[in-house]
Amino acid sequence: MLVNTDPNLLLLVFIAAILGGPTLYVFLRIIAHIILWLFPAPIVDEVQLNELRPDTYIGCPDGLCYLPLFKKQHHPRVIRQIGHFPSIRALVIVSKSYRANPRGVLKVIGDGVGHFEPNRREGLVWDLVEEMMTRFDLIGGRHLTRVSILPPDGYSYVELFMDIKRNEILTVLGPNPLLQTVIDINPAYRFGVKGWVFEREAGHLCFETGHLIDGWMQVLAWNACHPGVRFG
Repeated sequence: MLVNTDPNLLLLVFIAAILGGPTLYVFLRIIAHIILWLFPAPIVDEVQLNELRPDTYIGCPDGLCYLPLFKKQHHPRVIRQIGHFPSIRALVIVSKSYRANPRGVLKVIGDGVGHFEPNRREGLVWDLVEEMMTRFDLIGGRHLTRVSILPPDGYSYVELFMDIKRNEILTVLGPNPLLQTVIDINPAYRFGVKGWVFEREAGHLCFETGHLIDGWMQVLAWNACHPGVRFG
């Protein structure tokens, strides 16, 4: 052999490994517990994303399905006050004198988007809403953040327009309009925003903010190359 190895030395190393292994394991476990104690993992909210929350948008598919919650004569005033796709919190702050007393189902059907479906066999919707708001207040709901800051599916184009004109434009265009109809809206209503226009599926475009390219420049380029696509 190139190196002379003392058999006794090997035996000592072997014994040390047997005895030291469990000790090292216990030592590492103690270190791990200390780290977790000093830097605890964030507590996950028990409320799941498919639950109704005060910041859930209501209005699918056209942004106005919540209107049966209010008396018909007040619908125009309610729309002016809270617009399309209001949050449940926004519904609650509307004057109680405007409320109807419908029965039905209020449920989440997408990413932070809810839908109201009238149904006489179900409970009173406002009772359910008030109960949910109370429950969130009790668990610290005042500190909730919005589940999703993105517009509902089919309405991503709205971010290309000024805030004060969005409700009006949503009413005119609806979900997933032709790209050309978005371009035909009065250019004075456009909002200079940077983002990314991409093809979510064949013939269907979406807009997403957060990128460094002018949104309208991309819209016009897409329309020049692919007329007839839809935008939502």
